[in-house]
Amino acid sequence: MQDDLLKQAQLGIEAEAFLSTDLGRFLLDKADQELEDAQNKFLILSTGDDVGLLRLQSQAKRSINFKSWLAEAISNGIYAEQELNDE
Repeated sequence: MQDDLLKQAQLGIEAEAFLSTDLGRFLLDKADQELEDAQNKFLILSTGDDVGLLRLQSQAKRSINFKSWLAEAISNGIYAEQELNDE
């Protein structure tokens, strides 16, 4: 149990550190740009363009998932650190 908590805590620390790197900021900015692009294209999408809609949904989900996975790693890491400190 404690080994799992240590791994989660370390992963959270690494995820936070990643976001402060040039690569982390670049990828986060790209995810934000992709999401904004999908939203803008959605607004001008032709009615009945199911293929276009699916493509935009996929683009948006990819961006949202990337950001949520990082947030989840950080959140789990914080929780794990708190659990370790309470023991």
